[in-house]
Amino acid sequence: MTALVIGEALIDVVSEPGRPERRTPGGGPFNVAIGLARLQIPTALLAHVGTDADGQLLLDALEDAGATFVGERVGVTSTAHAHLAEDGSATYRFALDWDPHLAGEFSTDRLWGAVHVGSLGAFLRPGRELVDRLLEHEPARLRSFDPNIRPGLVGPPDEARSRVEAIAGRIDVLKLSDEDAAWLYPGVDIADVIAMLLASGPSLIAVTRGGDGSVIATHEHTVEIAAPRTQVVDTIGAGDAYMSAMLGALILNDAVAVGIENLSADVLLDIGGMASRAAAFVVAHAGSNPPTFEQLRG
Repeated sequence: MTALVIGEALIDVVSEPGRPERRTPGGGPFNVAIGLARLQIPTALLAHVGTDADGQLLLDALEDAGATFVGERVGVTSTAHAHLAEDGSATYRFALDWDPHLAGEFSTDRLWGAVHVGSLGAFLRPGRELVDRLLEHEPARLRSFDPNIRPGLVGPPDEARSRVEAIAGRIDVLKLSDEDAAWLYPGVDIADVIAMLLASGPSLIAVTRGGDGSVIATHEHTVEIAAPRTQVVDTIGAGDAYMSAMLGALILNDAVAVGIENLSADVLLDIGGMASRAAAFVVAHAGSNPPTFEQLRG
């Protein structure tokens, strides 16, 4: 099954107390594409990538991971300035362009086994119109979405909530963090958020809670996954690693053929365990560096 990932690719410019600034490839969907490719899932990325040196840095990283870029390079590559606090948590300042185009040799009629939409690419114009066309016309067997909310960039909460719910009605798997849920649905219990979003269309919802683990829910089962104990270096890319490993586990378990709604609680625990181990691997290292199968198995 070939996966198409749609969303931003950018350069993380990371600063933290007492260390020199560093520039690394990043962006939630970019990280998901890298993570899937490292799990040996054939993966393509559609993103806005500039013709500059930063753009080449992104493409080199994709190639090293075994992923394919299916867009056209135009303009300047986006950046995210990440400031790390003493506890490893990150805050971001973005300079973004989001107007991706499929390269000429690729077509929106091409059959992708899985389509994943991530983060700002689902919210920002003009590129969100392409996202809508791909979600509406791609006959993918597995569709997923991670809103990865960035307040101040996705519009007012009510507009962002409407956008999330509209996309949720067209996908199979939705992942969000507890912080995403709190921003989208202030004052609403996580269990109620999950129930509302499941009713809108997805077959599976995962909610990550940092060191408190995660929850995976279908219409039949809800399971709690503990977060592995690890020394946190920084949290950049942890949620993306969880997303890519969860998708990889679903694909490798042939969840579409079985029916996501038919997955047992034990299988959901296995899927969540693989995703949690991937996230733990990332937070134990500087920057976003998702694991391979060999590294997940330890």
